[in-house]
Amino acid sequence: EEALAVLRADEMERAYVVKWLMGFVKRSDAWIGGAGEEAGAAVEEEESRMDLVDRATTLLARFAGDDEPEEAVTRTFTFPFLVDDASSPNEPIKAELNDAPLTGVDHTAVGLQSWGTAVVFSARLCAEPLRYFPITSTSASVSQPFSRPARVLELGAGTGLLSIVAAQILQRLGAPAEVLATDYHADVLANLSANVASNRLDNLVCVTALDWVSPPPAEEMGMFDVVLAADVVYEREHARLIRDVVHRAMRKDGVMWLAMPLRETGRHEGMERSVREVFPGIAELEGEGFKGREDELVIVERVDMQRREGVGRADEDGYKLFEIRFA
Repeated sequence: EEALAVLRADEMERAYVVKWLMGFVKRSDAWIGGAGEEAGAAVEEEESRMDLVDRATTLLARFAGDDEPEEAVTRTFTFPFLVDDASSPNEPIKAELNDAPLTGVDHTAVGLQSWGTAVVFSARLCAEPLRYFPITSTSASVSQPFSRPARVLELGAGTGLLSIVAAQILQRLGAPAEVLATDYHADVLANLSANVASNRLDNLVCVTALDWVSPPPAEEMGMFDVVLAADVVYEREHARLIRDVVHRAMRKDGVMWLAMPLRETGRHEGMERSVREVFPGIAELEGEGFKGREDELVIVERVDMQRREGVGRADEDGYKLFEIRFA
């Protein structure tokens, strides 16, 4: 911070640094692409170089922004709620969220912001609630009796948009439910808890820390009917970690909905491929035979979701939604 203050104070120094950083970022594609010759070394070197580019763009943002610290923003989201049942009110579902400023101490605490993937996916949840929450005894009508409380787990909940929307949907459907919103960073969890409280859903949504690297045993966390996750794959190993958590936490007849942005540039380019590498497609598995693989998590369906005007980052070309179940 002290070094940045010095550079900001000297116009000549500031101009030189900004010019150098912009040149570095501009040439980054060719520089990153030429990383190493051996496959293993190339991947490691490429990731190191992408990390340097990320740091350079972060510094550029610091110079481009105001010197005043960023303030928290309250955002209100409204989604049409559509269900063919007279007993369920069709008023829009609303969520009021606090988007807290990134602290600068930990740049990985991205859950302090509401991202476009969660907004687009939330709209879809409200438009087809019975598709995404198949929790009645027949899944055919809201009027059918519920055999037990529905349990919903959100991974990487961030500001809590999906959990808050899910809790309201289940409440509208008259379903006894428990929603567990999880994340890892202390700042994110504090903001998440505040958002749950401000939406008056403390009685339905529980907030807790979850480390994907060392998750608690299944008997401690319990089993879930529905697992939700939006924009949670930022590194190649994240898909594998998520799979391991879901494998121990989801019921055998449960479903996971994993939504992610399609980014064709930058460090997070092609993260969709890491998901498809970890979760085989159902067609691939059928070709090999199910014998001995019934316990495997597979992609049942992939759905394209279009961008919404004014929602999401500029580098997002759209979104992909994966339906994942046990084979």
